[in-house]
Amino acid sequence: MTPEGRIFAMATIFRRLYKLRGVPFVQNFAKLQIGTVINMATGFVSLVVFPRVLGLEMYGLYAVVAAFAGLLSFFCAFGQETTCAIFFAEATGKKDRNAQQSVLRYFVQSWLLTVVVSILLIAIAPWLGVYVEGNALVGSYARLIILNMVLQAAPT
Repeated sequence: MTPEGRIFAMATIFRRLYKLRGVPFVQNFAKLQIGTVINMATGFVSLVVFPRVLGLEMYGLYAVVAAFAGLLSFFCAFGQETTCAIFFAEATGKKDRNAQQSVLRYFVQSWLLTVVVSILLIAIAPWLGVYVEGNALVGSYARLIILNMVLQAAPT
């Protein structure tokens, strides 16, 4: 292919992509991707900033607490956020009020179960920290992360 042919092919591709920007699906997809890129950039910056601000020992404690709380959150999550979003969107698309109410009822019930399990984990987190990591401070800090997780999953 000649250089002029390549330039023409690239111009054609860019014209087609430019026309796609008016399609609502493409606009929504782009918004989601921008959010993902911002989230990834923030995570990357935090990987550089946290160790410098916290110091080596405190950053190590932060990493252990985050990992420990991640393990504990496995017993709290139950997948309710994703499940409810999918089923509620399906019920809304079908305009089925009974199904919408059923999904909302499930969400509240599963959130209440999350609260009960989380309260139990918050109560025993320092003991688990000593048992698993040999440090009650890890469990005490993990309590805050578990509490944050419960509040984020709360119905709003």
